[in-house]
This record gives sequence, structure tokens and C-alpha cells, in this order.
Amino acid sequence: MTNPKKIDLAALLDDDAPTNSPFCFELECDNFAQPDDEFCAEHTGKQAVEARRLPGPEKRSDRRGQPVEEGGRAMSGGKYTRAEVMAVINPEGKVPEKKGKLNKCIYCSNYTDSVYGLDFTCFHHAEEKWREHDRKKVRAAISKQPANKRKTMQSAMRERIDEEQYNGQCHGGCGKMISGEYTCHDCRTKKQREALTLKPGEVELYRGNVGNAEDKIVKQIVVKDASKIEPDDTTWLWKDRIPEGAITWCLGQPNNGKSLLTVAVAACASTGGDYPDGAKNTMGAVKVLMYAGEDSLSKITVPRLMAAGADLTKISFLDRKSFRTIAGDNEPEKRALDLSQDCDVLLQTIKANPDVKLIIIDPITGVFGNKNINKNEEANVVFEQVIDLCEASGITFLGILHVPKRTTNSAVEKIAGGTAVAGSAKSAFMLSRDLDSDDDHDHVMTMVKWNYTGKTTGLKYRTVPATVEHKGRKFEIAKIEWGEEIKDKADDILVKQNSKKDDRDRQADKCEAFLMTLLAKGPVRSPDVYSAAEQLGFGSSTVKRALKSIDGHHIPDGKKFWMGLVATLPEAEPEVFMSVSASEGL
Repeated sequence: MTNPKKIDLAALLDDDAPTNSPFCFELECDNFAQPDDEFCAEHTGKQAVEARRLPGPEKRSDRRGQPVEEGGRAMSGGKYTRAEVMAVINPEGKVPEKKGKLNKCIYCSNYTDSVYGLDFTCFHHAEEKWREHDRKKVRAAISKQPANKRKTMQSAMRERIDEEQYNGQCHGGCGKMISGEYTCHDCRTKKQREALTLKPGEVELYRGNVGNAEDKIVKQIVVKDASKIEPDDTTWLWKDRIPEGAITWCLGQPNNGKSLLTVAVAACASTGGDYPDGAKNTMGAVKVLMYAGEDSLSKITVPRLMAAGADLTKISFLDRKSFRTIAGDNEPEKRALDLSQDCDVLLQTIKANPDVKLIIIDPITGVFGNKNINKNEEANVVFEQVIDLCEASGITFLGILHVPKRTTNSAVEKIAGGTAVAGSAKSAFMLSRDLDSDDDHDHVMTMVKWNYTGKTTGLKYRTVPATVEHKGRKFEIAKIEWGEEIKDKADDILVKQNSKKDDRDRQADKCEAFLMTLLAKGPVRSPDVYSAAEQLGFGSSTVKRALKSIDGHHIPDGKKFWMGLVATLPEAEPEVFMSVSASEGL
């Protein structure tokens, strides 16, 4: 390709030399000019650094030599003169060696690129020099930003550098080997074309260019025509509790059987059996994908599934090395599920395995990569992808959440993370202790969200020991034993919990006052304190917490203990012995 930038020497030189001269226009130089240039190879390289003879803006082009009109902007990021390009790719003004009739790159033994490298460098080194140039510009811009913006910009720059160093298969799915970018040009073009294609029922309200014309930014506004939307019934994995093709959260404090509940759901789904409240399984036996990030598969999860009666042939596990990538000659990468980048792969996987109808993630906090679910701006992007995955594939997404420690009467506020976590789910239920029972194994399952139904009843259940046998070996494990339905919702349970907490607080205050009075005159033997406290209705654990609250002490005395407001026992008064003679009367 010919060089589109011709230097106007009439404006630069005082002589009347014709502009079509075959010789170099550098004074006292008798070399022939390069084709379509006014200078020889030696002096063209020096122009950018020494002579600085810059053509006017009408002669400018993009980095690859394509003409750019006055006031326009090249797609590659700017407008450049030949001298400015040379200042980037050949700042030292080196002269290329000849390799036959062609030039040799000034940085390696490859042939030069006549367009991007201006016959001085190969394409690879021209690209490398431009990347260095761009990074310097970005770093200079970042350094001028305030601290809060600087961190975000630095993160974006690191991501860009990572992409520039990428060498592997195109992320667009075409299978091409590419370098310097994640997606090839064909896949990007295809994706852009698909993005603007209207789907059935969609209506385009607006499409047009925005901003500068040279930026080629197209905006489109698309709406859905209500008259063309067909009403559809909600389908359920578990009627009125877990909808199909949507996100459902299961939340609760530790030791409430959250993992056991997911095992029970997986057992019903894999066998086609009815659910604990009597709801019919309308989907039949389906395949289940499970991610158990906190439990051993061989010691806990599989024995629990066996105890629950699950069909193990229909259950598969994702582990910490399930997602594997091989990029060119690089070392293979093995990692766990990352919803921030794996939803597209999951969608293709589910389409290839249509029997998979349920995916269980326990817990969800380990599958977000470097995204923070407590920040809505980061979590929203991920959950939008998960919602699209569920709607496009029809798969049910059941995730386990731990609850924050804050006290509240609103169960929705107990959903960990930002508001995006709660908003993404169409159903959610909470597991907690049964407040009507003193048995630590009694629990209740109550509804937190129920977008698709009006039924809000909960279920009682208890965790019981179970024994499973496999190849002559017995395994002691736990399972869920279901009880009756209850009318309480999750909010009702929280109100009761917080009310009992208030009662406990008032009882603690009374016990503290009792100890302050009893111990005011000095330490008292611990058995005597417990005995006096029991007569007033205070248990031993309440006494211990109250003593700690008032900064009291358990004081050891040999094998005995005392309680006091100070850490030591008072010193005993010394005994006085009197000596008398035999003649003295007593």
C-alpha cells in the first residue's frame, strides 16, 4: 500500500526543486528516495526525531497508514503524521538492513511491514511499540486522577494488559487461535450484529449514532410489545417453594441443616419422588449438578445423599478443578466455578445435557471470582448473567447463604450481601431453631420471599442420626425427618427470636444487680452463689455471663472456687498465741 502522507516540501524548503524528484530531498544527500516518499530510508528514519518536519493535519493518518479526514479520528485511537508514527516505532532513527529486495526489521530478523511498520519494523514489533506508547499515556492520565478513581483505572489497565498478553482460543466460541485479545474480529462483529437484531415481539423505538461520528457508537432502544407477550404458567421444582428457571436462596445460621436440606431436595429431584409437604413432583426424575465447597464429598455429602434415598446415578458434582482451560502451549488451568465468567459455558453445557434441571451451590460465596457480592455494582452484573442462564435454559438455581449477625425483624435483610442478592431471587426460605422446643435438633423452615405464589406456610423438621451401608461398611450420618406445616413466616420467627433476646437481656440485668449486692462485702464461695441465684430463678450459665459482664472473677483456692469483684481473696488475720507459766492461773 502506498503511503498516504506526502510532505509538502514547497512549504519547507527554499529551493525550487521539483516535488517529483527521484533523489532524496535531504541537503547534500545523493541517495534515491524511497518509493512514494521524498526521502531515502536513512533520512526518513531521522525525520521523526531530528528534522521534525510535520505535514499538516490534512495529511494525517491512523497508525496503519489509513487516511484520516480533517477533524476525524481513526478507529485505532488517534490521528498521526508519518513522523509521529516513526517517533513511536523507531524513536532512535535506525536504518533497516536490506534482505534481498526487502527491508529487515530493525528489531528482529523478520521482514518489515510496509503499512503498520512503515518498512522499518515488522508487524509484531510495531504493535509492541504502540502498546508501550499507549500504556505510558494511560499511566500519565491515571497519575493525575484522585485516589478513588485511580484504583479503578489501574484495575482496568491491568485487565487490558492481561488481554494483550493472552494467547489461546477465541472466547467467542469459533475455536480460532488468537493473541493479544480475547475475542477475534469475526466473533466481535457477529456479536454486535446479533445485539442489534430484533427478536420476536420486540419493537425498535430508536437507533442512531451518538457522540462523535468518527467514534461509530450506535445506540438502540428496544421494547417488548405487550400484545405479543403470551401469558405463561409458573412451573415448579417444589410446588410453592422452589420455582423452575429461577434463583432460590436458602439461608440460615450454622447448625440449622442447610446442607441437609439441599440433599433432601436433590434426593426428591433425582428420584422423581414427592416433596416433604406432600407436593407432587411434576417434573419426574431429573439430573442434578451440585457444588459442595465446604464439605467432603466422600465423607459427608455422598453418605447423606444415600441416607436421603437419592439416585446417585443422576447426581454429579462440580469441584475446585472442574473448569479447565488449555491455551496454546501454556500450562493447563484448573479452577472452580466462577459465575462472573462461566455462565455462557454453563448455558452450552445445559443445552448439551437437557436432563440437568437443578444446580445447587453450597455456599454461593465461593463462586463469584473476584467480584464482591456486598457491592451492588459488581454483584448486579453477575446475577443478571445467572438470571439469563436460568431463563434461557430453564434450570433451577438453588444457592446456600449464611446470614449476617445484625439484629432485625425483616428476614429479607438477613440475606447476606447487597440488595442485588435479595432482588435476584424469586423465592427464598430461612432455616432456624424451633423456638417452641428445647431440643437443639428441632428446626423450622419458613418463607422469606414468595414472588410466584401466595402460599407462605413453613415446615417443621428435625435432624436425626442415620446409618448407611456400602460394600459391607457402615457410615454414621445425619438426615432430615420432616414434621408438620406451620403458619409462621420468617419475619414471625425473627420477631420471636428478638423478643426472647430482650427477655434474656432483662434477666441478665437482674442477675448482675444480684451479684453486685452479694459480692459487695467480699468474695463468696461459688457453690453458695449458685445456690442463692437458683432460689431467685437464675441458672448457672446466666450467673457466669453476669459475673463476666460486671468484670467479676472466679478465684481459685486450692480445689475450691470463690466469686468476687476483685481477683484475690482477702488475707486471713494472723492467730495470736499467748505464753503462760505453770504458776499462773488460766
